[in-house]
Order: sequence, then C-alpha cells, then structure tokens
Amino acid sequence: MEHKVANTVKAAKRPRLDGQHGADDVQSSSGIKDGKKTRQSRKDKEKEAEGKNMEERRIGDIERAIEKQFIHTNTLGKDRNYNRYWFFRRDGRLFVECSDSKQWGYYTSKEELDAFMGSLNPKGEREGALKRQLEKYYSRISAALQKRSRDIAQKTLLEESVLRRSTRVRAQPRDSPAMAFLRYINKWKED
Repeated sequence: MEHKVANTVKAAKRPRLDGQHGADDVQSSSGIKDGKKTRQSRKDKEKEAEGKNMEERRIGDIERAIEKQFIHTNTLGKDRNYNRYWFFRRDGRLFVECSDSKQWGYYTSKEELDAFMGSLNPKGEREGALKRQLEKYYSRISAALQKRSRDIAQKTLLEESVLRRSTRVRAQPRDSPAMAFLRYINKWKED
C-alpha cells in the first residue's frame, strides 16, 4: 500500500514532457489570471474612489476659504410673508428679518431649526427655495447653533464658578494706614 502512494506522489511531481497540460493546470493558470485581474480592478476602483474623495475635500476646503474671505452675506431665502432669512457664520444663529426691515428675530437651537424646516411648505416658490437652501447648509448651520449653545453653557458655568467663592475663606480687609483719618472722631466738638 505504501508503494502505491509513493508512485502517485512521484507521478504528481514528475513534469509532463508531452506538451499537453492537464485540465487542472489550465484552470489554475486561468484562476491566477482572473485573480490578478480582479485585484487590479479592485485597486483601480479604490484609487478612483480615493481620488474622488481627495477632490471633494479639496473643493470643500476651497469653498470654506472663499467663505471666510467674504464679508457680505447673501440671504438664504424668503418665506411666504417675505421675511428674509440670514445665516452669519461667525454668530452661530439663524436670523429672521421682517419684511418691513424694522424687526429681527433669530433661532438659537437645532430643535428650533428642525421645527422651522418642518413648517416650511415646499410647494411654495419662496419657501421651497428657502427649504432647499436650508437643507444645503443644514450641517453648517446646525453645527454652528450647537457650538454656540455649548459656548454659552461653558461661559455661564465659568461665571457661576467665579461668583460661588466662599466668604469664610476670604480674609477681612486690613485697615489701611492711609485711610486712618476717616476713623477720626472730634471729641472736643461742642454741640
């Protein structure tokens, strides 16, 4: 039995001299070629996707740089009552200018912004355009609103911590010799 196994091992190791390849050899070589092709196509797709991501990041960086350079800000749009909506990047609030330009209001939280966007009628011409603009800049506006609310909360905590100092630890102010004259009482004064 060991002898038969040894003969088959020798036959498998022996090169073929007749020039014909077995079906296994053809399949394995075509499998290798297919594997190389799929790996190459996968690498090409990854490079293409990476190139697109780099291009998108570059465009985003350029847009942010241009946005920082602009002082003038355009309105986001108008609602059905012709109120204008403004977003000032540095302030972190969504402002509402009344149609008569005498009163202003603002939205300060993401929840208010979401409720406002839900109330807009997309079928209306002005409100549809306003909703599209708000959706376009939603991530920037909501991030600015959240950052502003975090900053305000942090600022109030700092102010409260300054006000909460204990009076027991604070030493009483010493009498200044320069102010001693204020304690003088005239005993010779006749009433």
